[in-house]
Amino acid sequence: MANERIDLTIAEKFGLLLPEFSGVENELHSLIKSAEQYLFMFMNKNKLFKNYYFAVVKSKLIDRALAEVSTSDIPDRWETLKNFSNLKFGDQINLDVLIQQLQFLNKKPDEDLLNFIDKVISMKIRINYQIDADPMPDPQRQLYKLNILKISTFNQTVTTVKNYHSNMVQYELLD
Repeated sequence: MANERIDLTIAEKFGLLLPEFSGVENELHSLIKSAEQYLFMFMNKNKLFKNYYFAVVKSKLIDRALAEVSTSDIPDRWETLKNFSNLKFGDQINLDVLIQQLQFLNKKPDEDLLNFIDKVISMKIRINYQIDADPMPDPQRQLYKLNILKISTFNQTVTTVKNYHSNMVQYELLD
């Protein structure tokens, strides 16, 4: 029983680190990613613990997100809340349009490398969440995800990072 109390204390402390979600689209990905890591870290078969962990995640909803979830009949399950949030607050841009945007995303000459990499990663996360939220059959979902990995932007990002690193080495700017 003492171990269970410690688990809740640790879970509570980690729960404080979860980001709040007000219903703004660009906050959703951060909440989902953090909540999934949190729920995975504190996986427990005990129903009481599962309910507690879910309540910690749900406590991060504020403003519009809290109002929408409070007035909807959502069972106390993470997958249901995640799907509801994706549908209600997620990207309203068509999946194919997002994929096309990713394909043509290029680093601007004056753009910081880290900002560009962040844009690529962010776009891929948006696409993955939209694929996961879509009611498409599993084989089609897997095909979409496989094609996302093949998009040239990923290769371009790797090439850009390698070039950056080689320039840093060439000019002796790395330790």
